Amino acid sequence: MKGLLVCFEGLDGSGKRTQAEMLEERLQKSGIATAFYSYPDYSSVYGKRIDDFLKKRVEIGVEELSMLFLADMVKDSGKIVADIGSGKIVILDRYFFSTIAYQSAGGSDYGRMKRIEDAVGLPRPDIVFYMSIDARASSDRKSLQKGELDKLESDMPYLSKVAGFYDRMLDEGYGAREWAKIDASKDKDSIHEKIAAMVMKAIGH
Repeated sequence: MKGLLVCFEGLDGSGKRTQAEMLEERLQKSGIATAFYSYPDYSSVYGKRIDDFLKKRVEIGVEELSMLFLADMVKDSGKIVADIGSGKIVILDRYFFSTIAYQSAGGSDYGRMKRIEDAVGLPRPDIVFYMSIDARASSDRKSLQKGELDKLESDMPYLSKVAGFYDRMLDEGYGAREWAKIDASKDKDSIHEKIAAMVMKAIGH
């Protein structure tokens, strides 16, 4: 079986992690090998620095923050390529699309962010599942999940801008073979069935 790289994107609280984990469990029950990566990777030196920023312990400029996010992914790119080559379905909870959307909303030039990512040369996904949700619903869901919101989760105008950059990448078909916009307000089981069907079709099952 051929390997596949699938990515879940969207605002916090959109159900990315839930759907990524449901897909992994479904594939494993079907005897299909998987690999799972989540970004930021807070166990890495880059992820720890990002976590300090999100929890308001340090101030980091937009450009430095962009590089930290990308470096966090670059460290795994060789493993991801090897996983795909061995026939695994590689599932990503966030990827470079998040970096572009969030940093562009924070003031970085959108075109420049894409050029930097293109130069870095991270593996391109076969499918991006974009979990679409509005900014208010995103913030409300995260508040219910964790109580205190971090620096980015509580900023409504900023989150609306982030969603706009996700929509822009989707319209452009940027950085992936296929984008699938998923209405994240639907129930999780119907969303999962739609996602699983697309992945099974992509791998010929």
